[in-house]
Amino acid sequence: DPLVRVATIEALGDIEDYRAGRSLTEALSDKDLTVRRAAAKALGEIGDTTTVPALAAAYASLDPHLCFAVIKALADMDDRRVSVTLALAKKDRDRIVRHTASEALKDREDDDD
Repeated sequence: DPLVRVATIEALGDIEDYRAGRSLTEALSDKDLTVRRAAAKALGEIGDTTTVPALAAAYASLDPHLCFAVIKALADMDDRRVSVTLALAKKDRDRIVRHTASEALKDREDDDD
């Protein structure tokens, strides 16, 4: 049941336990879009940089809500690989995704100064 999976994923995100990274990464491939969005959000809350490749792959989704969740998740991760996906997202077809990626890149540049 997708609602049960979403509730479980949200709980894992709330406790911010890195051990949940693998399960949440697998949920990025769930057949239900709502589950995939929840997984991206939870991974962002946890901040486990080992999940960057899986999040970057999920960005290829055609769903703007999932793309937004992925960009939000990546935005706060301290990993050089994140910048590649954020740069791609600056050219996304969705205005909100583009804006979020641009702000995240700007924040990263400000942190480097």
